[in-house]
Amino acid sequence: MGNPAGPSLANLVMTEIIFECLKNMKFVVTILKLYVDDTFLIIPSDSVDYLLETFNAYHPRIQFTIEREKDNELSFLDVRVRRRADGTLSTRWCMKPTSSGRLLNYRSDTCRKYKISVIKNLLHRGINLSSSEFHHENLKEIKQILKVNAYPSLLVNRIINEYKPSPSRHQLGETKETRSYFRFPFVPKLSSKISNSIRRVSTNSRLAFYNLKSVRSLFSKLEDRAGTLDRSNVVYKIPCAGCNRCYIGQTKQLLSSRVRQHKNDCHEKFRDKEGKTALALHSFSTGHQFDFQQISVLDGEKNWMKRNLSEMIHINLHDTVNHRSDTQGLHQSYNNLISLFRQFKCR
Repeated sequence: MGNPAGPSLANLVMTEIIFECLKNMKFVVTILKLYVDDTFLIIPSDSVDYLLETFNAYHPRIQFTIEREKDNELSFLDVRVRRRADGTLSTRWCMKPTSSGRLLNYRSDTCRKYKISVIKNLLHRGINLSSSEFHHENLKEIKQILKVNAYPSLLVNRIINEYKPSPSRHQLGETKETRSYFRFPFVPKLSSKISNSIRRVSTNSRLAFYNLKSVRSLFSKLEDRAGTLDRSNVVYKIPCAGCNRCYIGQTKQLLSSRVRQHKNDCHEKFRDKEGKTALALHSFSTGHQFDFQQISVLDGEKNWMKRNLSEMIHINLHDTVNHRSDTQGLHQSYNNLISLFRQFKCR
C-alpha cells in the first residue's frame, strides 16, 4: 500500500485471477470491465453465487464481495449502469452517498484557470460518462453543486455553452505534443504574468501552481514540537565561548548525534587527527571551547542540495570559523543579495 508500483501490481494480480477463474466457466461473460480491484460483469442471474465461490476459492487471503443489480441498476465507480427494457445499457454519472459536494471554492485564493477546470471536470463527468437522456438533469445538478461552492452563474453558463466533449485518444488520430510542467508558487497577479511570459518563449513548458498557504497552516499541531537536538535535516550554529565567532554546519541525522561527534572531535586524543572539522581545528589552535548548550537551528530542509545551499549562505552571513572551501559551491550571483541582507541586519 502506498507504493508507486501498487496499482500496476494490483492490475497484474487481478488479470491473472480473472483469467484463471473465467477460463473454466460454463457460461460466457458478455461484458467485463476492470479498474484495479473493482470489476463489472454481466453473467446469467443463476450463476452469481457460483462465480463468487470460484473467485474466493482462488486463494484464501484474497476474498471478494459482490453487489447485485437493484431495480435494474448497478453502480460502478462514478457511473450508474441501468438495464433498459430492450436489454441495452445506459449510463449516468453519479456521486457517492458519502460525497459532501464540496469542491474548490470560487472565493479561494487559487489560480482562476484551476477553478474553470473544476467546472469542466464536472461537465466531462456529466456529459461524457452519461447517456444523452440524462444530460439535462446532470447539468442542473452540476449548476447546483457549483452554486453551493460560490461559482458565479454567468461564468458557469458561459463554460457550459462553450463546452465540447473531449475526443477519445483513437479519435485524435495522433499523439499530443509532450509538455513539461514545473511546480511554481501561486502569487495573485504575478504568477499568471510569469506563466504567460514562459508560454511566449516556450510552447511545451507550463507552470503548475501551488498555494503557499495550505489547510495545515490553519490548524495547530497536535504533537509537541521536537526539541532542538531531536531535529534532523537542519542547518545549525554553534557559538564559540572564547570569541565572537561561530561554526555553521548541516546534517541529515539527529542534531544530538552530530553534536556528540563534534564533542568527540575536540578531545585531546584527536589533536593530531587528519581531516579535522573547522570546529575542532579552531578549538585546538586557539584553546577556545565551543558552547554546545547554546546551539541553535538556522534552517530545516530535507533536500540535500537545498540544505547545502542554505549552509553556504549562512556561513557568508555570519562570522564563522568554517573553511573557505565550505562556500566554494555558492554561485557569485548570491553575493549582492547577501550584502544587502547584511546591511538590513545592521540597521
